[in-house]
Amino acid sequence: MSERTSPGGSIAFSFHWAQRPEFVKEPAQADAALTEYRAVLDRIHADGLDANISIKLTAFGLLLDEEEAYARVHQLVTHASTLGNFVRIDMEDSGCTDATLRIYARLRQGGLDNVGLVLQAYLRRTGADVEAL
Repeated sequence: MSERTSPGGSIAFSFHWAQRPEFVKEPAQADAALTEYRAVLDRIHADGLDANISIKLTAFGLLLDEEEAYARVHQLVTHASTLGNFVRIDMEDSGCTDATLRIYARLRQGGLDNVGLVLQAYLRRTGADVEAL
């Protein structure tokens, strides 16, 4: 949460929401994560909140099937776009890095500019990953 002063002198808050149901074991759990995150985005929009979400791709089934995880995340980011919201993809352990970068690149190449990526600065490869993006 961040705090800032609005033009009228009142205090405004900006929120960032993240749920951590990582490493789902079944597609139904990944589908449930999509449903829940969509509901959060809808509530943010309905309540006029200055807020966004971050996700971990393993919650969307990355370790089960990369293509299905991409499809779920694409649905979520597209939905967020229609609401004027932003989705941040958190980097997970090093075994997920390449797939996470592929999914992020596909989303951006597909014209979705309301998605960002968090990289882990301590990984030796991060500098090259930044250059590639």
